[in-house]
Amino acid sequence: MGRYAWVVGTNRDMSEAIRRRLARLDHETSLMSDDEFSDCRDTQLAIASSEEGRRPIDICVIGIAMPLERIAKLAEAMAQRGWGRVVLIEWIEDCSSAANAAQRGRQDSIRKLASQLVSRGVTINTIVTSRESTQVGEFSSVHSASERMSKNEEIAGLVAYFTSDEAGSLTGARIAFDVGRRLH
Repeated sequence: MGRYAWVVGTNRDMSEAIRRRLARLDHETSLMSDDEFSDCRDTQLAIASSEEGRRPIDICVIGIAMPLERIAKLAEAMAQRGWGRVVLIEWIEDCSSAANAAQRGRQDSIRKLASQLVSRGVTINTIVTSRESTQVGEFSSVHSASERMSKNEEIAGLVAYFTSDEAGSLTGARIAFDVGRRLH
């Protein structure tokens, strides 16, 4: 059996694409709504223990604006076991300079945390996309260089790579998955 993954806060179609892609790698995946994840009173306990017969979480794909403190707690629990992958999916909707400055500050903090944990087997990487670029369907008239939308399966493939052993030294990365729209 592969690793155990949580997928939280992505749209339903993307969550299912990620689940299918991770299943091909023999990973067991639980899809959680934002509310279910928010109800976890102690993130570290939920991840570090096998409470209620659950396996400890090895991989967490997060598509919600989780506070950095919770990401750090989650990653620390993984580091205590010597292996973990956190993939953040940022939804860019506001491209104003103030929003960009806030995102840069958050990403700097994530990179710092990632650099502290990589020697303990944990990576944290970010995929940046827009909600409209990940809807169902292959092509659209969205304003992009290629005039097509990102497929959920394409993003799921990048998630699969970020969560692999082969990506063990890739941490703190922020990859714009924006079909040439330059969201970053």
